[in-house]
Amino acid sequence: MKYRNDIDYFSVNGEILSIASFPFDLAAQSGLVYEVFRINNSVPLFLNEHLQRLKYSIIINSAVQIDVSNIKTYIRNIISVNSIIEGNLKLVISVENNITSAYLYFIPHRYPSSTQLENGVALILQKSMRKNPTAKISDWKIRGKANSIIDNNKIYETALVNDNGEITEGSRSNIFFIKNDILYTALDEYVLSGITRGKVIEAAQKMEIKIIYRNVKYTELNKYDACFISGSSPGVLQVKSIDNNYFSINNSVYLNIRKLYEKMSEH
Repeated sequence: MKYRNDIDYFSVNGEILSIASFPFDLAAQSGLVYEVFRINNSVPLFLNEHLQRLKYSIIINSAVQIDVSNIKTYIRNIISVNSIIEGNLKLVISVENNITSAYLYFIPHRYPSSTQLENGVALILQKSMRKNPTAKISDWKIRGKANSIIDNNKIYETALVNDNGEITEGSRSNIFFIKNDILYTALDEYVLSGITRGKVIEAAQKMEIKIIYRNVKYTELNKYDACFISGSSPGVLQVKSIDNNYFSINNSVYLNIRKLYEKMSEH
């Protein structure tokens, strides 16, 4: 299921509609620009950053521009009418004949449990590359493959590996590695510039943690002390293993970054 049918409404260009009339094909269509907002205490986290990335992704995908000023109102209204306190809200932009339509609907979310936060999560390598990694565009071939790996192996996430044997990002997250108190993450042009990823980098810079932008080869995983992922749903979440490579848990660099990120997320 790619949308939540336990809530009452979705919206199209601000018009509130019954979830019973939700267009099923939209939720499963690849090639559409989208954003996912994490709602906390009825407020979307990092709203302005998401909408800025949305405009960038639309230009890359369809060479049109969009006025996002009304979307803030649409978001507030769909949260209010559904009485949502916490959850994930998806915004999908459909472009036909240079006319944009903004769909807002709630999707199932999978936030880390207290056990996962404390002990870390497991990842499995997935040989996949997104066509336009810097833009947030739906790709259900990659996502479907990731979902199968996750469900069949009962893990939290997959780590995407490109044709050069490099780990670039997760199927729905960004990945960071730590070695000798230095933070490593993929080169910007190889990954989606995640909103949470940006906050992690901002936190590291504030604490004067050195950051090296480098694509980590999967054959070199045993050289790194710790690993964590970032994203709207996981937040900042430590990784205990990728395939048969194991990492230390509760690394001090990770803990400090996570603590500062959580402060950034407060209202």
